[in-house]
Amino acid sequence: MAQVNVSRPSNGTRQARVTNRCLAASSALLFLASLRADEASWGRAIIEAERLQREGSYARAEALLSQALPEAERFGPEDPRLAKTLNNLASIRQDLGRFVEAEKLYRRSVGILEKTPSGEHRDLVHVVNNLTTLYLETGQPAKAGRLFRRLADPSRVVVLGDASAGLGYWLLGL
Repeated sequence: MAQVNVSRPSNGTRQARVTNRCLAASSALLFLASLRADEASWGRAIIEAERLQREGSYARAEALLSQALPEAERFGPEDPRLAKTLNNLASIRQDLGRFVEAEKLYRRSVGILEKTPSGEHRDLVHVVNNLTTLYLETGQPAKAGRLFRRLADPSRVVVLGDASAGLGYWLLGL
């Protein structure tokens, strides 16, 4: 039987492994800190853009949201913050009469929110309401009706959960 020589790693090897682990942990902490900074910056941009939109400063609000969009995209492709950014940007573009761009942004926002956990369904109803309003504003009642029927499908009521009350208010708005 052959004898296997098992030697202990040298002090230098162990030290290198410890150093690598410390570097990995430091990198992870820096990444988390940058995400928090991105989130704070994103949140400030959203609040400011909403204020500017209320005041009618659409170009400034659009510029802020256009800058916030890459930050929101870093949160992940299915993150509700990305959906909120897209919805807000779509709303501004709708206000500016850029309806084709607004529709694309609303539809992307709806797609994200349809995949999120149950806590975001009120946001889904809000975005669908905005998209339906856009369709009605641009003389596309058939599209508004299809969107309504898709959302009002009884199989989706379970998906909407608590937002079904919001859906009722939305239906009254049609």
